[in-house]
Amino acid sequence: MPVAFEGGCFCGEIRYRAKSVFDSGYCHCSMCRRFTGCPALTWFSVPEHDFSLVSGVPKAFQSSATFTRYFCSTCGTHVFGRDSRTASPKVGFRLVSIGIGTLDDPETDRVKSVTVRVTPERKWIARLGPFAAWAWTILAAGGGAMLLIDKGPWPLTNGWFALLSGAAACPLTAWCAKRWFGIRLSGRAQFVAAVVIWLAGQIARRIGL
Repeated sequence: MPVAFEGGCFCGEIRYRAKSVFDSGYCHCSMCRRFTGCPALTWFSVPEHDFSLVSGVPKAFQSSATFTRYFCSTCGTHVFGRDSRTASPKVGFRLVSIGIGTLDDPETDRVKSVTVRVTPERKWIARLGPFAAWAWTILAAGGGAMLLIDKGPWPLTNGWFALLSGAAACPLTAWCAKRWFGIRLSGRAQFVAAVVIWLAGQIARRIGL
């Protein structure tokens, strides 16, 4: 039978015990960054039935519609979080997400073995977005510009839609919007804008604009 491992907050008021590890990784969403004050939150998740509080009563803070974070009211340590949504049928149970840094032994192999498998995969996913954005910028915007040079600015379907679609996906567009106008554009918003403009071009070409 696996040996349970324990952890807690900085001052020791909140203590927990976990009997298993489901998965682990890191999150660098704005909520995790602002709540912890760190570039990313490293975590591991435990099936709800394998998690228990040994001592203390953590203070709850609902950071989103479905997620509540629990921290020590004395020292402020963010210890764990719970998702209020119904368990995924694929998983079969709800999970408790615990900060790896709160473990008494954060170097335990039972957590590291999962982290090593998950972290590189997520790094590649994070790098894929900018790569795809630049690729589309070069193909769409570059191709649109070449069409405009070759065929002229009219009709609109000569290259304007492709040029604008590429510009919408370009990472420099997000940088300029934030720097000059104070507007934050997510990668998802840029992707949607690029697709909508491209589809509008296809429709315009079919109706002869």
